[in-house]
Amino acid sequence: MTSDSANTEIARYFAQPGMPAGNRDPVGALVSLLAAGERNRTAFRSLTDEFEVGRDEWFRKNVLDLVLGFIEHVLNGGSPAHPDIQAIEELKAFVDIREGEFIQQRPVEISAILTQHLEAILDDLTIDSREDLQQVELQSVFDVSYDQYLALTRRPIESAMETLQQQLRYATENRDRLLMADSEMKLRALEPLFLLAVAQPRTLGGRY
Repeated sequence: MTSDSANTEIARYFAQPGMPAGNRDPVGALVSLLAAGERNRTAFRSLTDEFEVGRDEWFRKNVLDLVLGFIEHVLNGGSPAHPDIQAIEELKAFVDIREGEFIQQRPVEISAILTQHLEAILDDLTIDSREDLQQVELQSVFDVSYDQYLALTRRPIESAMETLQQQLRYATENRDRLLMADSEMKLRALEPLFLLAVAQPRTLGGRY
């Protein structure tokens, strides 16, 4: 995705009916800026100065929610392994999202998004190299470490492992050699990720 197409995608999303656009409050004014295609960061700083919100917590939470909505829009609009990360990063830069803001202010929400996305990837009970790279990109989107990512997505990893174990038991009982071989191969591939995930605490995001 080029910068121009990323800007178009952002503007199209925030121009949708139902968005809180307007100039009576900083959130509405921000939506209006985004819908109009404004990407100059000084425009965002001017907005926060005008409404005297700066990095007020209530305003930043609203900003994060707007970005989270766009992230869900991007992830749901294409292949799970090929989201348009550039548009997300450009939006983050415009509204000055800083490292750690997502995990500090919206851990449950990002856990829900990452979990849903990983569930889609694990639909075939395996993760290929492209999907693995895409997970790394999503860690960057939310500014989370690998350990934090595993803690936030522990549930679907455990679920996939349990499904594979059940599949292997069924194949063994029914002497289905092809299914046994496939299940064993997928279990071996997923086991390292599973062991790392279960070593993480069950607290981040509360999605367990």
